[in-house]
Amino acid sequence: MKVVYSKNPSLEGMKGSIIDETKNTFLVETENGRKKILKEQCIFEFEFPDKKVRVEGKLLLHRPEDRLKIRKRKIK
Repeated sequence: MKVVYSKNPSLEGMKGSIIDETKNTFLVETENGRKKILKEQCIFEFEFPDKKVRVEGKLLLHRPEDRLKIRKRKIK
């Protein structure tokens, strides 16, 4: 995970692995230790083996289990 944009300029460019997630934050393991990042204030880039994906943090503001329920309702 990489922070591409943030309202807090000190977070821009931060890279790391997400080790925990709450409704509003990611807990990220970086080279300099663990950092809490507010989802709403950032744009994230996630890297997969075959591509990179950018996501606005506002779209991730629910708990992971709640996001699954929202998507299921929209499919029906």
